[in-house]
Amino acid sequence: MVPFINQVENMKCRDDDVFVCSWPKCGTTWVQTIVMYVMNDANLDKFGDKTIEDIFPMLEQIDISGGADQPVLDISAMPSPRLMKTHIPFRYLCEDIRERRKKQKIVYVTRNPKDAIVSFYHFDPKGFSIPGVTDPEYCKWTFSQYLNCFFHDATPYGSYWDHNLEFWERKDWDNILFLKYEDMLKISNVSEGLSAK
Repeated sequence: MVPFINQVENMKCRDDDVFVCSWPKCGTTWVQTIVMYVMNDANLDKFGDKTIEDIFPMLEQIDISGGADQPVLDISAMPSPRLMKTHIPFRYLCEDIRERRKKQKIVYVTRNPKDAIVSFYHFDPKGFSIPGVTDPEYCKWTFSQYLNCFFHDATPYGSYWDHNLEFWERKDWDNILFLKYEDMLKISNVSEGLSAK
């Protein structure tokens, strides 16, 4: 997280900002989609051909040094309400969030660690390769090597346990909603069963 941590720690929030936070591969995109639909009355036509990454950018892109394929993210230019996602642990988020200076909303989603680990491993490893942070051989690791890394809290986003605990300890804040992937799956399965009748 080193390349962009200063920008994230120093960013300024708005009262109507919405953040989806998680350790990687815990249901982030699913929750982003739900938030987009809820905030836009289930009508995404206004976004035209924009992708979810355009509508709901990742905070870790703030310090990308801009190539043609990935320009620097200027969150200050985003219209309100801004929708953003991140896998950054709570302790590295900006003071506006940590000190509750603004009324921004945070939706945190967690997942069974076994499923999160397997999903993370099978996800394109380049997607979580961070220059200067991630082992250069990371993309070639076996599952055993990755699992060893996970158990030693040495994954690109740090300890799964600490990440979850930092948000769990704040689950009663009025601006944080703590969700479990498995609970969402149960609700989804129930609603599918109802719609089939």
